[in-house]
Amino acid sequence: MLQPSRVGCRNLKLRPLTRLGEHWRSASKLLMRYELHFRDIKIGDVTEDDADFPNLWGTIVYNESLECPTSEEQKRLARFIELNQDSIQLVDVEHEQDVSAELDAINKELEAFNDYIETDDWLLIADNGKRLPILCPILRHDGEIVWRWNTCEMNDE
Repeated sequence: MLQPSRVGCRNLKLRPLTRLGEHWRSASKLLMRYELHFRDIKIGDVTEDDADFPNLWGTIVYNESLECPTSEEQKRLARFIELNQDSIQLVDVEHEQDVSAELDAINKELEAFNDYIETDDWLLIADNGKRLPILCPILRHDGEIVWRWNTCEMNDE
């Protein structure tokens, strides 16, 4: 497990991309690029890789302010991201080994972060500035992100 004071975010080496309007192209596939935000805090830069309704996924490069957080709000958000990553990592292996105690401990700690989970404040901002609401994303240690559109919020716009 990572140190609570530091989120283990690493810059990923993404395949070469070429810009095409608000889309990016890699190996003849158009990829969308976004900024991930929680309220007014930029979490990182996201490249959409693929989708299978209702999920979309891609890669995220975290904002430097979350790698070494200074404010209490940044530290709390960084801890939530770390717990999110740890929880998903355990869920991925729970069919191979008993991780129920570790998962229960993380889930108990995650209860203090319901304001990050049960909220409409997550959004992706496209290159053209369009704000696209999403549900709380799933963040993995390997830089993968999985999200779903918050269609309730999209219909309100």
